[in-house]
Amino acid sequence: MSIMNNPATKKKKGSRVTLAVLAVLIVTICTGYYYRDYLLLKYYDFKTNPFTSNSNVYAPGGMVNSIGKYGSFKITFYRIIRPIGPNEIDRLPLSADQKALAIQSIKTNRKSYIIRSNCYISTDSLCKYKTACIGKYKGSNILLENENEDYYPNTFYEILPNKKALIQGDLKINDLPIGYVWADNKYYIPPFDVTNQELKKFRTIK
Repeated sequence: MSIMNNPATKKKKGSRVTLAVLAVLIVTICTGYYYRDYLLLKYYDFKTNPFTSNSNVYAPGGMVNSIGKYGSFKITFYRIIRPIGPNEIDRLPLSADQKALAIQSIKTNRKSYIIRSNCYISTDSLCKYKTACIGKYKGSNILLENENEDYYPNTFYEILPNKKALIQGDLKINDLPIGYVWADNKYYIPPFDVTNQELKKFRTIK
């Protein structure tokens, strides 16, 4: 009997193909489960993001024309911080104790993540200049946030801020979490803080 026509041989080949397909399916399912948050965020961004590259980004009217308990609102930008490298610590304006903590922190499994920065735009300035534009849209990114060393992804828009209205606060390197420095000079903002619609009316600045 020919080996090529042997039913037992065909059965073994069929079993190997079935196992290979099952293995691929299992890997695909596991990968999808692991990245499910990223996939959902990407899908939601695809369905809801109204911006294109270099289009104007505006603060919503509810923030611009409202006054809160402590005065007018601020549109705060976010920035990424990263774990400090071992060769960078001595160059930082930190105390000896802070440097020791920084050295200790780089031995842990820390990641880059995004935080509220010291840069913001006052809605008073937007009303003064009669525009709700806070900057230009540069792209959408899924970035990590951190709450008690629990990292989770979220969507942020990269913005080139309106320099005319941008205010630099007094947050310094010493005020960042020990063992971290600014990762770059890019600015971000959550999608729900902005709109693609300019305002027609602005409150009067007294």
